[in-house]
This record gives sequence, structure tokens and C-alpha cells, in this order.
Amino acid sequence: MMQIHRIKSNHTYHRQKILHCYNCQQYNDHTAINCPNKDKPICFRCGLNHPYNSNCQNKICCAHCRQEHMAGNPSCPNKIEERNKRNEELKLKNAHLQFQQQQQKSLPSVWTEKSYEHLTSIYSPNTETINANEKDNMITIADISMKLDILMTKVDEISIKQLKTNKIVEKLHCTIYSCRQEIDQIRNFVFDTISPYLRELGDSFFIKCKTAEKDRLRTLHTSFKEKLEDHNKTIVVVAQSNTASNTTLNEVNC
Repeated sequence: MMQIHRIKSNHTYHRQKILHCYNCQQYNDHTAINCPNKDKPICFRCGLNHPYNSNCQNKICCAHCRQEHMAGNPSCPNKIEERNKRNEELKLKNAHLQFQQQQQKSLPSVWTEKSYEHLTSIYSPNTETINANEKDNMITIADISMKLDILMTKVDEISIKQLKTNKIVEKLHCTIYSCRQEIDQIRNFVFDTISPYLRELGDSFFIKCKTAEKDRLRTLHTSFKEKLEDHNKTIVVVAQSNTASNTTLNEVNC
């Protein structure tokens, strides 16, 4: 009667790489190169039906679980489920291979054990060496897959930080634009309203005042008029520069 032996596996299962199509975002079926849905792309960033665009301004949303992360994120519940399925399949495959190897070792034979080992060493490859090579290859692939997952996570984090930085810069531009408008309004009021008024007031007062007072105020009055004319010339240049800058800031939709 054939005895059934319980097989104990000492393999350590590493994080498995999940096949991921970056066009339609489907798992474990095909890659983007062979995607059958090339005319129906899904955005890797927002999960909507349009090709992936690094400048996509839509809200970040996973195409699989609809949470706030990009598709393929290692913490995605759907990706974790797919990885668990892959690990289970790998465990079953390894267990089946080990069971077959155990059965081959326990088969009865008319040959002596020494003769059997001698013949198998001549006519068959060294299974221990093959298994060791396969194990090394599996470990190498698992390490590469894990590093790729870590890299993708870093890319997601950098993309999110870049979006936050862009929003902060846009907000800063809008604040600068608003402050510049207020400064322009104050400057225009001072030089278009207050300064001409003071100039006319000074001229009227200068005409009516006595000779002694004229001599005392003449220097101040002349200096005020000269500085006002110099400021008016400077304002024209600054206004032209601000117009060009405001045009650039308007493009930020402030």
C-alpha cells in the first residue's frame, strides 16, 4: 500500500511581481504592449478614461479600489489580493513539484539502490543542482520585483509631492499678483491724485504768500516739483514691466 507522506516546505515566499497593464490597468493578464484595449485607455493617475498624462490635474484615484492613490500602488487592496493569489499559486506549484520528487525517490525498483543511483547519475541531470538553480532564479526575480515595487512607490510619492509643490507655487504666484495690484492702486492714487493736488496747492500758496515766506519755501517747492517729475518718468517704466509680469501671472489663472 502506498504511504502518503506529509511534505514540509522550507521555502520563503518573497513578494511577487504582479503583471500590470499600464494602458487599461488590468492585472495578471497582459502588458501595455499587447493590450487589447489600446483604444480605451485608463489614466494611471486619476482612473478616468483617457491616456496617462503627467500633467493630469484630476484628483488622484486608483482605477481598481477608487482610493486616493495611483493604480499599482503596493498598498492597494486589489493589488494585495492579486499578489496573495499569485503566492498561493506558487505555493501549490512548489508543493506539487516536491511531491513528485518525493514520489520518485520512494518508487520500488528491481535495481539495487547503488546501481539505481549510478544509472540516474549517468542518464539524468542532477535534480538537486537544477532545483538549487531554480530556487536562486526565483529569489533573484523576487528581489527584482520587490525593488520595482519600491521604485514605483517612490515614483508615486514624488508625483504627489510635485503636485503639492505646484499648487503651493501657483498659490504664491496668485498672492504676489494680488499684492502687486494693491501696490499699483496705491501708487496710482498717490501720484495721480495726491501729488497733483499738493502741487497745485503749493503753487497757489506760493503765489499768495509774502516775499520772506517765498524765499524760505522756494527751495522746498522746487525740489518737490523736480522729484515728482522724476517719479512720473520712473512709473512709466515700472508700469510697462508690471504689465508684462501680470500677463505671465494671469496665465496661472489667478
